[in-house]
Amino acid sequence: MRQTTMLVALAAVLMVGPSAHAYDMGRGATDDPSKDASQLTKSLNLTDDQRAKVRQVAESFRTRKQQAMEQFHQQMASIQQEEDSQIKALLTAEQQPQFDKLVQERQQRRQERYEEHKEKWSEKHSKKESGESL
Repeated sequence: MRQTTMLVALAAVLMVGPSAHAYDMGRGATDDPSKDASQLTKSLNLTDDQRAKVRQVAESFRTRKQQAMEQFHQQMASIQQEEDSQIKALLTAEQQPQFDKLVQERQQRRQERYEEHKEKWSEKHSKKESGESL
């Protein structure tokens, strides 16, 4: 069962990941509906009406995308914990504390990157809400 779940998750990442990543690398969707509409306007020569509708569609999906990413991160954290547990079980009594330290350092680095990303996102969106130019 776990193998099937992991294979499905891996297949989804492999199928969606590269195309989504390429799309986010300046060729398409971002976390900013206005920017998405602007990129599509340039690429597809959208009318003002189409641009407004694209912005509305992108905005309507933003929350769902954020929720999906959060679920993905939670699932990956669970998988990582399971992997760490199985690796730790293979280690000697001397190696286990060292491994615990490495795991803790990895978690701290991830948390720091998450906080940095969250701070940048908040700053970006607070500027938008206040009407400042980005």
